[in-house]
Amino acid sequence: MRITNTAITIVALSISSSDAFSITSSPKGSSHASLQRDEWTSFLSPLASNNILDMQQSSRYGGRPSPSQNIIRTEHQEPTAILGFDLNMISRSFDSDTDTETKPSSKNTPSPIKKQICENLLMEQEAQFKSNFLSEQQESEKIMTRSEIQEMKVVELKNELGERNLPKTGNKKELQDRLIEWTNNQQRQALERNAINTSHHVLTDVVQQSLYTEAPTPAKSPEDEIEPLINRRKELLRSKKFSFSKSKPSLGFDVDETDEDEVDLTESLNMSSNYLSELTKTFEKKDVKHSTPNNYELKQWYQNAKYADQDGDLVKARYYLEKLMEVTPNDTRVIRRMSRLEASQGNTSEAKQILREALHRNKSQRSRGDLLQGLAKLEAEQGNRQKARLLYKEAIEVAPDFPNPYHALATLEHSEGNIRVATTILRAGLKHCPTNHRLYHALGDLYREAKMLDMAEKAYNKGLKCIDAEAEETGRLMDWGKSFLYTALSHVSYDKGDISECRNWLRQSVKMATMHSQGWLGLAQLEETQHQIVEARNIYEKAVDVYESSRNIGSFSKSVKPARQGDKWVHVYYSWARLEERHGDYDAANNVYSRAAIGFRGDWDLLTRWAEFQIKFDRSDRARKLFQIACDKVGEKSGKPYRLYAEFEMRNGNYEAARDILFLGAQTISTHNDVSIEKEAARLYHTWAIAEWHLGNLDRAEVLFDHSLRQLPSDSTGSENRSIVLYSIARFLYYARNDCYLAQHCIGLSLTESLTPSGDSGIWRLWAKVASTMANEHLEQQCLDQAQKLDNETNSEDAPFDLNMLQLKNQMLRRAPWQHKLLSHSSSSNESWYKGLSFPSMEGKEVAHTL
Repeated sequence: MRITNTAITIVALSISSSDAFSITSSPKGSSHASLQRDEWTSFLSPLASNNILDMQQSSRYGGRPSPSQNIIRTEHQEPTAILGFDLNMISRSFDSDTDTETKPSSKNTPSPIKKQICENLLMEQEAQFKSNFLSEQQESEKIMTRSEIQEMKVVELKNELGERNLPKTGNKKELQDRLIEWTNNQQRQALERNAINTSHHVLTDVVQQSLYTEAPTPAKSPEDEIEPLINRRKELLRSKKFSFSKSKPSLGFDVDETDEDEVDLTESLNMSSNYLSELTKTFEKKDVKHSTPNNYELKQWYQNAKYADQDGDLVKARYYLEKLMEVTPNDTRVIRRMSRLEASQGNTSEAKQILREALHRNKSQRSRGDLLQGLAKLEAEQGNRQKARLLYKEAIEVAPDFPNPYHALATLEHSEGNIRVATTILRAGLKHCPTNHRLYHALGDLYREAKMLDMAEKAYNKGLKCIDAEAEETGRLMDWGKSFLYTALSHVSYDKGDISECRNWLRQSVKMATMHSQGWLGLAQLEETQHQIVEARNIYEKAVDVYESSRNIGSFSKSVKPARQGDKWVHVYYSWARLEERHGDYDAANNVYSRAAIGFRGDWDLLTRWAEFQIKFDRSDRARKLFQIACDKVGEKSGKPYRLYAEFEMRNGNYEAARDILFLGAQTISTHNDVSIEKEAARLYHTWAIAEWHLGNLDRAEVLFDHSLRQLPSDSTGSENRSIVLYSIARFLYYARNDCYLAQHCIGLSLTESLTPSGDSGIWRLWAKVASTMANEHLEQQCLDQAQKLDNETNSEDAPFDLNMLQLKNQMLRRAPWQHKLLSHSSSSNESWYKGLSFPSMEGKEVAHTL
């Protein structure tokens, strides 16, 4: 039978005499040839099969038994001898000093030394397997999932950490991370032990059968058993087919012999300790390689995470990103993508925490600049512009050659109307990064806003040259970047009055990149401003067909692809619906909304817009149903759908239903510990206070007004909402509480935030009534004059400075130049959210002046 040199070595070691290999006697760390139990198992695992074919199959299946081996083991086919040898023949051959002197032994009884060694090995393996199995059961009961840990309170977390002898200091987030890390380590160790113990168990069965199962061979006399072996050994020696000299360390067999050939094993006893050490290192290296992925695997993981993220499969993206975070915790690409993933699901605090922890770990300047820029972007999205501004500046100081912070900070300043500051920032960025096309694009936008059209066109063209140079250097297509610059050049042509050239640039942009939503949107809106309604409708139809085809929407043979993170195509649907609402009919606009709802099933903001569209056409039942679906979709991420739904019921006089809706919304968002929903939470409590005012619950209304005010930040980011809440409190105190002095105090606080909190002169007329009640005729007349002045100058260019007007102006920055024409036709575009509220009717009510 053909066997491997490792098989010969193991048999030889197992049946050698007192000076042979020992399993337990060698001290730990000794240079003497010794193997631990795990290494012994590693040697025997691939040798459990009875022939070379099985061993090859075992290697093909990664060290596991092949399917054929499992079938054989299941059918209880008993081997006739261990590893292809008759135990008695092997024992007698090594107990003899010559070829002719042999000592007969019992048919099925192995040598005492070999039997004792194998029995000890089996007993130790069985005991180790049982202890590991019990410990795994005990540990598995204590190992918790991530969701269970995140739901625990601080006291529970500390108790669990104390049971595991882990530190109990730190905040809730640190306690959760510590317990999650311990849980991951325990699960990983359990998997490793399970793999080892499984191989031990299978090995025990094979060795047990080989040693103590009777071989179904016909009985022979000792002479019949020994004679063929003696003759064969003499023939091998005479033919000099094998060399046993010490100068040639042959392993004693020919790989070309047939299965019936049997060989001498004496030279295998001379295995050196060096060979065993090298073999041990080989197995150790194999385990390390198995546990640590190589660069190719890491690249594949990142690509899988990226594509899953782009396809909207956030569960799959999170799976690969978490694996990458464990192996490469300082890779900023992985960290930023994980942070964006958390932010897209409304977990802004978690997204910030990921970036902050990475900042503490990472010392690279470029990496720190990237992380700071990501953190600043999150702050800007939450409205914390001052914090974002400071973080962007810090990122520039840390990594001056990194272009992204320059672009982001300049965009922030541009959106607030600080054109000169933004220009200075971009020029500084181009000084350090002269080949970055995005910086030229942003600089061109600034020149266009300042009506410096030639300089804007020059900046855009430089950006195109930078893209061409980068594409030539890297060999990558840069059509996506070109499409944005083509759209920007169309804006310059429109400002110059060349509509034909503007249309050509937009057509080039969508031809360059068919999925460029801004290009399609600009082309359709351009035709609308030129009163080409049919052409604009056709462009919308074609654009939406291209988009839906890319996602298999409407296909019967393919599954619909999820929307990518950051998908902007929903704005194309919004603009198309607005066109049909203005120039078409209800059915056409409703069909557009329905197509958008199919493409963006989880977009609760789309559902609320659709509901408000139904309200305009007196479809209250449909609006109510859409609001309910929106509330189910939003979960704890925002209170806006609940507030809009309640305001709809309040306009219909259903104040009790509105109160129930607002209570449910407040209860839902209270479980979300993210500061990003503070603005909507303040508005929701404000609406709830007005609902309680309608129901006559004045004490509760006053508490809710106060709670609304407490939700808002004290800096400039909460100024708009703070002025409105103070205005409402002033109305409540005057009409409901008859407290003129406190009402006048709240009016003054509101005016410090904005001259027109509600977008009109209402606060000045309220102050006139308060002054009249207080018998202050001079103040009353001044307030009335101011109200009249505001009413006359609402549409004038000389209107006084106001925060709301400034914000409206800033919203028009960095937009297409034809946007003002489209928005001028919208009656609700300039209205504050405050306009949707229904206050109790207090007209004609006499308010007594109280001291």
